[in-house]
Amino acid sequence: MLVEPANAVLKADGLPAYAATGDPKKVGGAGTETWTLRALRSGQQDLRFEYRRPWEKSGKPDRVVVYKVTVR
Repeated sequence: MLVEPANAVLKADGLPAYAATGDPKKVGGAGTETWTLRALRSGQQDLRFEYRRPWEKSGKPDRVVVYKVTVR
C-alpha cells in the first residue's frame, strides 16, 4: 500500500492495477501492482510503500520500500 504524506508532491491517481504472475487460482500467489501517480506540485517527496494486509492498518509492515522522487 502507498503511504501518502500530509504535504504530498505526488498522489495516487486511483487504485493500482494488479496482474497475477503465477497461478491465478492460488490464494496469495505472486503478482505485480502498477501504480499511477499524479503530480500535485513541484518539490521532493519520499514515496513510501508498505507491504501488509490492507485490513491490518496498525502494527509493523512486513516490508517497506522508499523511493526519493523529485517533481519539476
